[in-house]
Amino acid sequence: MATLAERMEQKRREKQARKNQDQQASQDTIQTPPSNESVQPQIVTNTERPETKTEDIRKATPPPREASSQTPTVMMKEQIAAAGIDTSVQFIDLDLIDTEETGQVRSFFDPERIMDLAIEFSESREKQPDHPITLFQKSDGRYLLSGGESRVRAMKYAREHRTELNVEDVTAFTQVRATILQNMPVNKIERTRKQLKENLLRDDLNLAELGMAMQEFLKEYPNATHKEAAEWVGFKNSNSGRVKISNALKLMEISPQLIKQVLAQEISANKAFKIHEEQIKEAAAEKREAVLNTETKENSDSTLKKQPKKPKKSEQIAAAPKKKQTISVPLETATKLSTLINFIAQQHDLDTPALGDKPSRKDIIATINSDLLEKILEKITE
Repeated sequence: MATLAERMEQKRREKQARKNQDQQASQDTIQTPPSNESVQPQIVTNTERPETKTEDIRKATPPPREASSQTPTVMMKEQIAAAGIDTSVQFIDLDLIDTEETGQVRSFFDPERIMDLAIEFSESREKQPDHPITLFQKSDGRYLLSGGESRVRAMKYAREHRTELNVEDVTAFTQVRATILQNMPVNKIERTRKQLKENLLRDDLNLAELGMAMQEFLKEYPNATHKEAAEWVGFKNSNSGRVKISNALKLMEISPQLIKQVLAQEISANKAFKIHEEQIKEAAAEKREAVLNTETKENSDSTLKKQPKKPKKSEQIAAAPKKKQTISVPLETATKLSTLINFIAQQHDLDTPALGDKPSRKDIIATINSDLLEKILEKITE
């Protein structure tokens, strides 16, 4: 992350670049008159001026103001109201402002964004945000933040870095302009609603933040539909709001790590959905592979259990004449076995049947079922 000095230099260059662009644009729009034309000033002579009559002067003079029964204070309030001045805006000490302990709509604040706001406040004449924050007054004399936490954080950051911001006034960034809201809702979900509305008006709310707020809403109103939730939040179009809320709640079903990345604006919600789908596919493939490996192992164990224990050589000789057992083996294995029997028999000077390069099935069976194996065993055990 860039340092405060680097951000200030970057903002200065951006400001200068915008200034240069504006100057270039203003120069391009200046239209000079053609050289062959000249502007002739209009001269008004005394004979052309209309005569002003005494009666006209009397008509233009306003009548004397009647005496008012209102006090100067009442008149001042009326004048302020007529001028559209918001008297609810006050300057509140930053240290008197509290935030919700849990369930704030905004849970992540971009450090560079906070830094940029602090630089912006330091460059303003009043050393204040352009728009006041909104607060509820608590019974203990402190205030609960309703909207504008980014601005509060930026003011505190500016207070801590007053020297770097080249602000000499020690009283700067100690108070912030705020509108005091009346009748603080006792129910926390209603305070959350106000925060949602303020962020939606600024289009300053990502899908993860909306999803977390909607989870809180559904805890209070579990039977509410997504359309009712959209109307409760204050979406101008309830249908598009319903879709957005549905997507936000769907986002809450993915892994917490991806949700944190969306909150931190490291990835978009669409990217998070794609990663989640890939994770589901990978998990399904791993599950299928695990099931397949388990089944293969079980089949292998079952086959080993079914196969008879290999007897010792002495047991083989003793058991051979008693009973013959039939074992099914692949043809290729049987071919190799018959070739091996013939080779061992030749090593012990025993008579062997002629198999040829490509023995037939009948010759292979005859070789394996012959007394040649018994003779080989006798030779080996001598």
